[in-house]
Amino acid sequence: MKIPEIVEMYMDSFCHHDIDAFFDTFAPDGTYSDPGTDEPISGQAIKDYLGGLLAAYPDAIFETVALHVITENLVVWRWIMYGINTGTFAGRPPTGRHVTLPGCDFIEVVDSKIQRVEGYHDRLTLLQQRGLLPAPPQK
Repeated sequence: MKIPEIVEMYMDSFCHHDIDAFFDTFAPDGTYSDPGTDEPISGQAIKDYLGGLLAAYPDAIFETVALHVITENLVVWRWIMYGINTGTFAGRPPTGRHVTLPGCDFIEVVDSKIQRVEGYHDRLTLLQQRGLLPAPPQK
């Protein structure tokens, strides 16, 4: 199966920090969620959330690990984010620490627009890398 063009636009705009183009990939009632959102968000909240993430990690690089076409309407994008936390995010001050965060987005497409994204990453590891929680003891 072929990757829907809208998914390629989603990934490209995300990787290039183009918030408006990213938002344009969503259907008017499309939603986004990940471990940093309390519930699925939509509309302006999607732009605000991505803007906050990119302000916290302005040098963020997203490396594609793999793309899995599950059905004609569902694609999984596996990625790794690399960046230095130089801005406030989710009410927490910047730490100046580097993070390497693997994750994935389950992207559902309906009528050539993104209807829903469910993102997953290891929030505990992120907080540990930022120095906000103690790292596990070394063996």
